[in-house]
Amino acid sequence: MKNLIVLLISDQTIPNIEFIRSLDRNQKFDFLFITTELMETKGKTKLIKKLGIQDYESKIHKIETSHEDYETIVNDVADFIEKEIVNNYTDILINVTGGTKMMALATYAAFSGKIDPQCKFYYTSESNNIDFANIRNKEKIINKKEFLSVKECFQAFGNNNIVPGSDKIENQNLCEELFEYHVNNKKNEPLRSVDEFISTLKVNNISVKIEKCLDKYIFNYSKAINNVITPKLQCDTFLNYLSQIGYKLENNSKISNADKTFFFGGWFEDYTFNQLYNFILENDGDILKDISLNKEMKNKEVKKAENQIDVAIAFKNRLYIIENKFTVLSGSFLTEYIYKIEAINKSFGIASTSILATLDSREDLDRKEMNIKRLRDFNIWLICREDFINRDSLIQKMKNIMRINY
Repeated sequence: MKNLIVLLISDQTIPNIEFIRSLDRNQKFDFLFITTELMETKGKTKLIKKLGIQDYESKIHKIETSHEDYETIVNDVADFIEKEIVNNYTDILINVTGGTKMMALATYAAFSGKIDPQCKFYYTSESNNIDFANIRNKEKIINKKEFLSVKECFQAFGNNNIVPGSDKIENQNLCEELFEYHVNNKKNEPLRSVDEFISTLKVNNISVKIEKCLDKYIFNYSKAINNVITPKLQCDTFLNYLSQIGYKLENNSKISNADKTFFFGGWFEDYTFNQLYNFILENDGDILKDISLNKEMKNKEVKKAENQIDVAIAFKNRLYIIENKFTVLSGSFLTEYIYKIEAINKSFGIASTSILATLDSREDLDRKEMNIKRLRDFNIWLICREDFINRDSLIQKMKNIMRINY
């Protein structure tokens, strides 16, 4: 005979997906979804089937009931038990984590009253990434396994059209050279001259693909020459200058839009990704960079650009989102950043841990204690210059955030 898996359905699908993935696949299961009309409209059971049950040849039962009326839930579940379940299954494994508290209480009461000996009730907490506890027998736990990837985490929140970005280390030498330049440039100024910019690129014979020159790119770097705002350099002038100092452009000319994005901050995202890549994979996690949530924002006040995520990590079915900024001390940045995080979480239905990575020093951040305190108030973690300089510090910070070895 088969066993029956009972799942309570709410907006949060991951507790049910991770329960299914943690089961012994050598056993045969049927499934019972205790859901509501609203959850069916939102497609929550479909998500759970897609990410958890697709490999099973199983019969799937479904009860649509109330999410808050205790008596209604008890009666609906009890009726189903009498018609479909009695004597049809060896064991009944019930995950009371996924639904509302009222659904959990009512389901427990209904099964306990009807077929108590066959029932095993399981629960896990948001902070528990190790196992599901058996409510009645602490020794009969189910260890969590087959964890979600970054892409699957986003899908579990209902974001099926994400553009996943890259999962490979790229531009490693160049990123390290640019990092060394910036940590030695205490004011976090832009590169002070075109000479300095080019000499930075030439270290260790690093080659950068250059295809199309952008006026804004040239202008921003030309402004810093000799600390005097100079007229905008024309493309030809800049290219001639590169030729004079011996910097050879691929395809014979011009800086691409991708290169502009890279040198104006993209390299810091790559650097952060590169520094964490091996650590995450060694701990059986997943990491991606430059992710696009390719879905129209529900909140019209949120800019379209804000569906971009710099770096995302999935570790034991928890999602961690990293935002990279050279400095967080200027103007109203913190307010804007907090707004962005809240907007993304709300519009895309994401439950994640937010991490802000900056090249500001701890000393400079301490001077802005009132502002930085706001991050802690919103449960946002901060990685600063010293963490990047000392990789052991960076890894320890990530272990603390991700609760590794706790």
